[in-house]
Amino acid sequence: MVVTAITLLWPGAIDSAFGQPYSIKSSLGMSRVFFESMTLGVFGVMVLLGTVFWAVGNVNRQRGLAGEAEFIAKGATSGGQPSR
Repeated sequence: MVVTAITLLWPGAIDSAFGQPYSIKSSLGMSRVFFESMTLGVFGVMVLLGTVFWAVGNVNRQRGLAGEAEFIAKGATSGGQPSR
């Protein structure tokens, strides 16, 4: 997974480690700075969205609105009486 992430975020990094030439300009038709800024920007947005969804889910779990079924069932009962 780490090698795949490095290859996707920084194309040519693995090639240069093994002594192989690689040019983003000739392969993808764009500069390295543009490619890396767009890739890292999209990666940052995905991490931010993941963090937001985690935070919303955490709040919902604490309120008893989401989570494992047995925990939700315990929150749905009142005074030890099963809900009907």
